[in-house]
Amino acid sequence: MPRSAIGVSRLALTTCLDRLRAQKIRPEVRHADLTPDESDAFDAAWLTGSSPDATGAIGARDVVDKILASLSPEDRSLILMVDLEGRSLQEISETMGWSISKIKMRLFRVRPQLRQMIRKLEERQ
Repeated sequence: MPRSAIGVSRLALTTCLDRLRAQKIRPEVRHADLTPDESDAFDAAWLTGSSPDATGAIGARDVVDKILASLSPEDRSLILMVDLEGRSLQEISETMGWSISKIKMRLFRVRPQLRQMIRKLEERQ
């Protein structure tokens, strides 16, 4: 095999392995993976802007759980504490043993990932 063919095959292999590693680290949530109730809750909450009824709220919670499950455990607990529980940065710092600047940086990095996951779900509508 000529040298250029070896280089190209090595490049292709490396690219594929990088993609597989990225998928393993940050799994995607696809619209097709959602149950009909979760899909309806997503449509109601994100596309129409209306709040779901009681059964839709359960579906919405399941969608949130699936999206959060794609995050690392630390990022997931951080998002839960800040955005869902409403804890202050000082409380989180004391609980997790992190500096406030580390918490801010992780939030700065995680929130765009969440937005991107939601956009992908919207696009698959």
